[in-house]
Amino acid sequence: MHLKQFKLTVLGPVIIGVILSLSLSAFIAIGINAGQNAGWERMISNNRATLSLSAKLAFNPLYRSDIWTLEGMLEQFIGEADIVHSAVRDASNTIVAEATMQETSLALDKAISHNLANQALSQQDIVYYESEDYLVLCGPITSGAEQLGTLEIVIDLAPYHASLVPMITAMMLAAIITVIGSLVIVILLTRRFTKPLSQLAAAASEIGQGNLNTLVPIQGTEETMSLGNALEQMRTSLNESYNNLEQQIKAQKRRAEQLQVTAEVAKRAAAEIDTQILLQRVVNLIHEQFRFDRLGIFLVDSTGEWAELQAAAGVDVKQLLNRGYRLKIGEEGIVGHVAQTGESYIAKDVREDPLFVRGSDVDILSEAILPLQARGEILGVLDIQSLELNAFLPDDITILRILADQIAMALSNARLFQTVQENLQAMRRAYGEFSREAWIEMLQGKPDQGYYCDELGVKAIESETVKNEDNLPEANIPITVRDQIIGTLNAHKSKNTDQWTEEELAVMKSLAIQLGMALDGARLYENTQQHVARETVIREITDKVSATFNIQETLHTAIGELSTVLRASGAHIELNLPKELTTVNETQLAYSALFDKGSESLEEGI
Repeated sequence: MHLKQFKLTVLGPVIIGVILSLSLSAFIAIGINAGQNAGWERMISNNRATLSLSAKLAFNPLYRSDIWTLEGMLEQFIGEADIVHSAVRDASNTIVAEATMQETSLALDKAISHNLANQALSQQDIVYYESEDYLVLCGPITSGAEQLGTLEIVIDLAPYHASLVPMITAMMLAAIITVIGSLVIVILLTRRFTKPLSQLAAAASEIGQGNLNTLVPIQGTEETMSLGNALEQMRTSLNESYNNLEQQIKAQKRRAEQLQVTAEVAKRAAAEIDTQILLQRVVNLIHEQFRFDRLGIFLVDSTGEWAELQAAAGVDVKQLLNRGYRLKIGEEGIVGHVAQTGESYIAKDVREDPLFVRGSDVDILSEAILPLQARGEILGVLDIQSLELNAFLPDDITILRILADQIAMALSNARLFQTVQENLQAMRRAYGEFSREAWIEMLQGKPDQGYYCDELGVKAIESETVKNEDNLPEANIPITVRDQIIGTLNAHKSKNTDQWTEEELAVMKSLAIQLGMALDGARLYENTQQHVARETVIREITDKVSATFNIQETLHTAIGELSTVLRASGAHIELNLPKELTTVNETQLAYSALFDKGSESLEEGI
């Protein structure tokens, strides 16, 4: 259910006006009623006094039955105090004399008159009866304890009611004027009180919509001023919080962008293995994204004494690069200091820094130098310079340290990759040399190995190379193993054919490569087989020799097995001491064993 809302400036005066109107109406009603009652009581009191005095005057005439006198007295009542009828009754309630105002149509119930007369006699006091138009008063006519009759007067209430109209009208007009005046005063006071509230409400609405620069009016009563002060404090606090939040958002956004740049630098650095290209790409990317005025990367030279500028970007850097700018480690500038200590250094104002060395005419005011350190080694420094004082924030330093570590790791990886490549090339060259020597050794033991194919089939080359006596189109493709030529693939076409095409030559070259790999594999397999066979023979001889525990038997077994394996016609083993270990008086002691293949006998001696 939706409830309609009303403004305080409208609802307040209405409520106050209604309450005031009701209060004034009740006051007027009470006043009119009080006025009527007071007038009525006054009229009753006056008429009672008149009736009491008249009753005393009427005693003697009634006692003497002087009707003429009574009527004369009653006639005198008529017209005075709005009396329109008067009558005297005797003790038997019979009218003795009466008088009525002319042009008055009095329609009074006789029973009422009889009752009033009886009440007046019984109560010994004046009684009255009130109707809408008349007031009837009746009092006893007595003298001591003797009751002679009653005196009755009838008063017309129309003049009395007419006399009340001006009073009521005046009071109504006064009430209306009072209500209107009160409403005007209430409205004015309400506006006076509610205007500051309305202004505060408008200001609060503007603040709620995000306009935190809205002026808060502080005026009115003490309460509204307190409310205005509280609202102003809230606005100020919100404005400060908003500004802080905005700064934090900008800082977070800047940090996110810097982290993104850092990731991009790491990605590009990891994809580059050339050190010089890597460094230049890194400084260009950092200069482009971070918008530093000038930055450079110094690397420690091979002597470890100098930090040399290898890559730079920004204001007036070509001159430094062209003249091979460098600084002595541990002696010159902040760069030399950081290259020696391996600790970051921030110069908020280089003009007051004793370590700063100006390398050019550029008016540098602040500088941040971070070490490039990886795997426990200081490779160089990252030097960032600005034309502003205190240009480097704490968050910037954190990001730059991460960036410096990534640059150092990328640089170390590039150097390590170059070292691995150099070692790999050296190993390839060494293995190629070893392979070439192995092939030379093998070919020297087995010269002129090869095959040729003609119309008769495939045959082994026994001595001379097959000659192309008809000068047919010929192709000679070298067979190589690890850049070493071990043979030649020679082919010539039949008579009446064209020269060799590029495609045919490509096929032959591919075949020569695969043939070289297969031949080298076969050679390695043969060498392995020979090595296995040699090791097998040595193990068998060693097992047989190790099975004997006598010198003669050991020599006998060893010389016999050796001669068998080597297929020698004879073999000789001799045990003796070297001459330098013998003395003149010592007799040389020797064991010898001679195996004669022809006689299949073993001679031993000492």
